Amino acid sequence: MEKGGSPLYYPYVMHHTRPPARIITVTGSGQIEKEPDFIKIQLEVVTENMMASAALQENAERMNRVIEALQQSGIPKSNIQTTSFTINPRYDYVDGQQIFRGYTVTNSISVKVPNGMDAGHIIDTAVQHGVNQISSLQYGIEHENLLYEQALQKALKQAVSKARALAETIQVQLDPKPIKITEDPAYQPGRPEPLLAVSKIASTPIEPGQIVVQASVRVQFQY
Repeated sequence: MEKGGSPLYYPYVMHHTRPPARIITVTGSGQIEKEPDFIKIQLEVVTENMMASAALQENAERMNRVIEALQQSGIPKSNIQTTSFTINPRYDYVDGQQIFRGYTVTNSISVKVPNGMDAGHIIDTAVQHGVNQISSLQYGIEHENLLYEQALQKALKQAVSKARALAETIQVQLDPKPIKITEDPAYQPGRPEPLLAVSKIASTPIEPGQIVVQASVRVQFQY
């Protein structure tokens, strides 16, 4: 009570407990298949000599022959790109002693072979004109991001269909607008794959098959 005997009054505030959100979580996946638009082949010319200048000169001559032959086979100059060039000394260890064995020069190029062109013939041509190492090949498609977006759309449609089926089964009203959409996981392009060693290549068969672009989503709905 206050001084003077008057009672104190405190307003009563009602607290409403919010019911927990009712959520359905579903996943969806989608994929698009397409024939590759091109193949990227990693070609290397490796030369060795006791003198760096001699190894370098031989390497340059062989690589020039390779590039000229590739262009004569129909590969545009813009589709041939140098990816690495190294000159390294070589050593052996005999009875704990370091023995100098000369120099190794490695020149690597990436060749983009368009779909419809015989990639096996391109490999054979490169080997015949001086390539002595083939490290990898990778299939690729143009405008890959557009195909991924199509796969995402298919994934989302599948997720929506799953959510509707679940809501119908448990007899609840589904809010058609998702409260959360997560890309899960992000798409990663295919990695280059190793090719056969040059010594094993006769008439090289290359079968590209299909590239599969996949997408996955996780979606939450309220009901």
